[in-house]
Amino acid sequence: MSTLSIAAYFPFRRVRITRQSVAAQADLAMIDVVPDERFRPVCHACGKPAGRARQREVRVVRDLNFGPASVYLRCTYRKVWCGGPSTSVPRSSGSFSGRIGLR
Repeated sequence: MSTLSIAAYFPFRRVRITRQSVAAQADLAMIDVVPDERFRPVCHACGKPAGRARQREVRVVRDLNFGPASVYLRCTYRKVWCGGPSTSVPRSSGSFSGRIGLR
């Protein structure tokens, strides 16, 4: 197993590279990117620090080719809302949302 890391090529704040894998034929590379838990989540609307993440989701994003290999980023991201006046928490219509006080 190689100990080389591509993390130095992703100098983004607030994210970490947790895993990288290359297919046996070297035609596909997958890189896992997760939020860095050392940083508090930031509200997407106002930019203020939020108390906690409300939801986590995973999205796969196609990156530029690296030679003959197709590169994909598997991004785990946090959805947060601070509850300030400029934000609106998405409302759900299910009965669960009523039980937890979203309606």
